[in-house]
Amino acid sequence: MQQPGITSTDLREIGNLSGRVALECSEVAGQVSAAARQTTVQSELLEMLQRAAQALRALHEEVAEATFEANRFAGEAQGSIAESHRVIVNALSSFGELVDLVAGFDQSAGADQDAHPLQLTPANSATNDKLPDRMPNFHWTKFFCP
Repeated sequence: MQQPGITSTDLREIGNLSGRVALECSEVAGQVSAAARQTTVQSELLEMLQRAAQALRALHEEVAEATFEANRFAGEAQGSIAESHRVIVNALSSFGELVDLVAGFDQSAGADQDAHPLQLTPANSATNDKLPDRMPNFHWTKFFCP
């Protein structure tokens, strides 16, 4: 006996609709499963990207530290070069003064042929008294070290 108002066609229709709903639910479940798999893959890629960014940050810090050290070393080298320049200029000046001094001795010793140019003799003692006046700044330093 059938209930009034519900026919076998209606029951078949309910069965068909229930099957469709089950299929749609299965399809949605498949899509949710695929979305879950994709989310897992994306999460793994994000973790890899984070590790790569951390490695790049560490390398950047190493490069920054090396750059700082290179700049410090360059500054020290520049100071050493400047100091070397001053030492060389002073040495050339002293050498020039020495050359001028020896040349002065040689000229003043010319009066006494037997005396050594650097010996103190009556002929060159006047020159020895004027040593500070005979040692001007070496004029070649400007030529060698501009």
